[in-house]
Amino acid sequence: MIMIIITFNACSSQNAFSNFKLSHEEEQSVLSLQSSKIISNKNITGIFSAIYLNKINANKYSNYETFYISLYLKKEDKKINFMLNNNNAFSVKELDVPNEFSNLFPINNQWYKYYLVKFEKDKTSQLNLSLETNNAKTQLMFKKKSN
Repeated sequence: MIMIIITFNACSSQNAFSNFKLSHEEEQSVLSLQSSKIISNKNITGIFSAIYLNKINANKYSNYETFYISLYLKKEDKKINFMLNNNNAFSVKELDVPNEFSNLFPINNQWYKYYLVKFEKDKTSQLNLSLETNNAKTQLMFKKKSN
């Protein structure tokens, strides 16, 4: 019995996305999505998620390090600061829902805020995207696409 299962599995050319109709960009966004809980005083106060758009469409997003960010905070925070490898973003644009990136993200609702965030090009291969609020700090790590 085990040999039959191994034989059929070895011949399979399907992957996790074979049963879904996703565009190339949607597939890549699922692979690129990173998320972190925001914790303050041992309590979860929010969720920080991001997609590295340069990895999704390198031709369109080649001039800057560009992220589509989803942010849920239980309580509104006046200080929200995005940094990449300790450098501040030069462009932070809050987006409406739906927006041009809504199809790339699994959750789109009124309780989250969505941002298009741009940073100057970074020469390192690892990108540390961090979020700072008045009460907490969290970080997501992305690797640049190998050339």
